[in-house]
Amino acid sequence: MTDWTQVHSTYYLARTTITADRVQPNTFYLYDTNSGVYRTTDGGVSWTKMHNGQVGAWTYWNAKIEAVPGSAGELYFTSGPLGSDQTILDALPLMHSKDGGATWQSLDNVKVATFGYGAPAAAGGPATVYIVGFVNGNYGIWYSADSAKSWTKIGEHPMGSLDTIKTISGDMDKFGLVYVGFGGSGFAYLDFSGSAPAPTSPPPPPPPPAPVTPPPSQLGVIASALDDVGTAANVGSGSVVNDSTPTLSGTLSAALGSGQKLSILRDGQLIGQVTPVSTSWSFTDPGASDGKHDYVVRVVDALGQSGTASSAFSLTIDTVAPNQAVSVTAAGTSGALSSARTMSLASTSSGTLVSGTVAGTLGADEVLVVFRDGVRLGTATVSNGSWSYNDGVTSGTFKYTAQVQDAAGNLGQMSSALAVTLGINIIEGTNRNDVLIGTSGMDQLSAAGTSTRLGRGTIDTLTGGAGNDLFVLGDVRGRYYDDGSARSSGTSDFARITDFSSGDKLQLKGSAKDYLQGWINNLQGFSGTGIYHDSNGNGVLDSRDELIALVQNHGPIDLGGFLFV
Repeated sequence: MTDWTQVHSTYYLARTTITADRVQPNTFYLYDTNSGVYRTTDGGVSWTKMHNGQVGAWTYWNAKIEAVPGSAGELYFTSGPLGSDQTILDALPLMHSKDGGATWQSLDNVKVATFGYGAPAAAGGPATVYIVGFVNGNYGIWYSADSAKSWTKIGEHPMGSLDTIKTISGDMDKFGLVYVGFGGSGFAYLDFSGSAPAPTSPPPPPPPPAPVTPPPSQLGVIASALDDVGTAANVGSGSVVNDSTPTLSGTLSAALGSGQKLSILRDGQLIGQVTPVSTSWSFTDPGASDGKHDYVVRVVDALGQSGTASSAFSLTIDTVAPNQAVSVTAAGTSGALSSARTMSLASTSSGTLVSGTVAGTLGADEVLVVFRDGVRLGTATVSNGSWSYNDGVTSGTFKYTAQVQDAAGNLGQMSSALAVTLGINIIEGTNRNDVLIGTSGMDQLSAAGTSTRLGRGTIDTLTGGAGNDLFVLGDVRGRYYDDGSARSSGTSDFARITDFSSGDKLQLKGSAKDYLQGWINNLQGFSGTGIYHDSNGNGVLDSRDELIALVQNHGPIDLGGFLFV
């Protein structure tokens, strides 16, 4: 075999070791080289990560973690000897933790191949720590009776490839009695305790075990999530949202105690902690990817002990907007459609049928939404690339738009607007000079009518009469009464509007910035406000701007008097 990298990564570069707490029941500590130190307080039913990543260097080769007898949450750790001959020359520092593996102190002056524990030097004292290694660069077999603060050398042993000391342990009943085991030549023991007189009275009882702190008892609940992208809404578990940073909210069965925090986990990984001042809490996810995610909360105390996790709260995050192009192509009374971009339709009790097209197929979670003047009406019926929606209105002037929306609330591109005037009498002219007179109701007066000339070369007179009237001076086809000449003001073709009043509107092609107003005095015997196309776009009325209409005996018209298409 030539690919040694694969051999190492597959079979050797991963180690897991476990030890039991010698004081707290059902408490174990596990070290995994790929992720870190974990603790369970319920016999392995659930685990809490205490330390992220490797405790010491080179633990892929060797790792040993052992709890200290008689001391809750106290641990020692070593990566042991390194090198192909497993010599002590490559020993790594001894690591020490007093908080269940959450934090570690490196004893840099102490480098060990292996370690073990024995009886304390004095009753009630800490367990004796035995090592094989170096203290301040001096090799030997050492012990510490004061929690690694000081060390005493008790012997040496020549180290070679066949007699490397693999393990060391002290007698847990007698201080000074220590055993070592070799890699290839058996074991040995040393008794450095000396002789002692026979006890005259029974030995004192062992110290009571350290008190065991129970894990947190509070139960957390995730009640809702706030999706504040687009229209803000609180949603329940199982919802689809387009917010990658939803804000979770919920309650606790009781207030937190000193040192306790509420942990929030997404898909089993801790994403944050909060400290509620009461039994209500909220937390904003720092950012999740698209897809389904499960959230739980649980209370954690200062020792790292976790309470019971909440029920899972599921969210599916979808931030991708639909890409189907939508158009509004027609609107009219049911069964009678018109395809002009601006339409005028007779009033009917059957409502207004709005229709159009959509490119592509809607997904299972997508709908086509119809708007009137920017207000959502509802969802359309879609079939084979076409759609329709029956609006209940029968009269008025509106603009219809539409777009695709998915279940998460993502919106596709909005369509162009279709302007519609409903419930109005339509009065049209010819390609000659026309006089159009409206009725007592709502009228639409268009002297250009269906003529392709669009009023060029004609002077038309428009009288709306009573009611709210629409004077058409342009449509999707273009501006009316524009002779296209930049050399004249166009006084040879225009519309004269005789009775413009409040509620009436002037329909023009383009937008407000395309037009200017100016007083006209005695044009063919009539005076009033002139409506001009700003032909050169300079925003100043001059001789080259094109006259579109003369609004007889009327001052400047405010923006509300115009309808632009």
